[in-house]
Amino acid sequence: LDLVTLLKVPYLDPDLGFDISPSGSQVAFSWNKTGRWEIYIKELDKDQAAKKITQGAGGKFAPRWNPGGDSLAYALDLDGSETYDLWVNNLESGKHVNLTPNTPDAILTSFAWSPDGSQIAFISDREGCFNTHLMSSTGGEARQIFAIPYPDWEVFWSPDGNKLAVVSDGKGQDSWIHIVPLDGSDPYPIQIHENPLSAKHPCWSPDGKYLALSSDAQGKFEIACYDIAGDSLEWLTTGPGEKDKPDWSDDGTLAYVISYGPQSELALMDLSTSEVESSQIEPGVVYSPKFTPSEKEVLIIFDNPRHPDDLWIFNREKRSFSQLTDSLPSNIPTEAFVMPEDVRYPGLDGVEVPALLYLPQKEEKMLPAVIYIHGGPNWLTQITWDPLLQHMVSRGWVVLAPNYRGSTGYGREWMNANRFDLGGVDTADVAAGWDFLIDQEIADSEKIGLTGRSWGGYLTMTCLTQ
Repeated sequence: LDLVTLLKVPYLDPDLGFDISPSGSQVAFSWNKTGRWEIYIKELDKDQAAKKITQGAGGKFAPRWNPGGDSLAYALDLDGSETYDLWVNNLESGKHVNLTPNTPDAILTSFAWSPDGSQIAFISDREGCFNTHLMSSTGGEARQIFAIPYPDWEVFWSPDGNKLAVVSDGKGQDSWIHIVPLDGSDPYPIQIHENPLSAKHPCWSPDGKYLALSSDAQGKFEIACYDIAGDSLEWLTTGPGEKDKPDWSDDGTLAYVISYGPQSELALMDLSTSEVESSQIEPGVVYSPKFTPSEKEVLIIFDNPRHPDDLWIFNREKRSFSQLTDSLPSNIPTEAFVMPEDVRYPGLDGVEVPALLYLPQKEEKMLPAVIYIHGGPNWLTQITWDPLLQHMVSRGWVVLAPNYRGSTGYGREWMNANRFDLGGVDTADVAAGWDFLIDQEIADSEKIGLTGRSWGGYLTMTCLTQ
């Protein structure tokens, strides 16, 4: 598989999300179909191609409809510096307006319209730390509304317009959620045993009385419900897998992602009975489920080694998925891509290390191999679309992608296992992958390379030097 061809395959941005119009007739998303990240709108009830609504320099991300449905805000990164500006496109006139011109500070991609559409909450480091601010939805001066000694990352406006839920870094590797009243009273963290709860991905109930969230306070990420008035927490999920990204419907159903290490599924919970049904397209990764306003469907982004990131819709009555966008060119056959095996091998101290093993489509043993190290370190290798990895496998190379200690997806203890030992036990777990490839007679011991980016690049260096 030609690497340049694979790298030119477009895909939807899975991380900064998509948004459904208030009427439920359209979905907006960021797509690099032309080679540059632009905002597109697609009609949900019509079999028509998506329409590009932005153009010009810079990458555009994180589209968000205003409550009236006649405007769409988005974040624009003009030069790759991740110093975003917030823009609004009036869909009737086609006019695009920069709400934050000439701002030297960094603005994050998480922002929220007020329910009446008059204000926007956003996060900026203009005071030296990423804090939450409010400004008019037409732009102008912004005022800081929330600040703690740790950076904020996400902000969500309550349906009644009276509060914000703000996600910030916390102590260690925790994240915290603060409730920020807009009547001038003091913000407060969601707590358990008088300590801030390690939690992320808050989602307001339709009536604004509750907040669904994902917390690893019990050892792995589970969905909990926080009662705003009662200041109490109820755990909603249990059992295998880690759960996150909840979305709440009016009919009393909670959608969320349930992950089993490197792959995930869409889960739907009936809050009146606590019954859960999960669905999967095929092994891969589900991102950010959202109910349509009719609540008959759930939209997700999905990808795996055979599918670049695309929009899919789940019909609740038929219990079936349909693909809404198709990024993979028709001249690239899906059967050319290799799906991995989910394996475990002994670390240097005997502890089992989870990993993904990609084997070329040939019968030979003792092949060249690459140990492919993810960054983070609080991240993990999943069953995702990865052009570089597929290119290597197509050349006849085995690829082993370890989820070393420090990786997410396997519980809090595993994630924190390299804390205060960075470059120690994580390096050892990666190095033990060499032993596994040799002991299982998978790879030629003289032809094993390793590579990674970010923290994976650091571990490449520590494996060589240690």
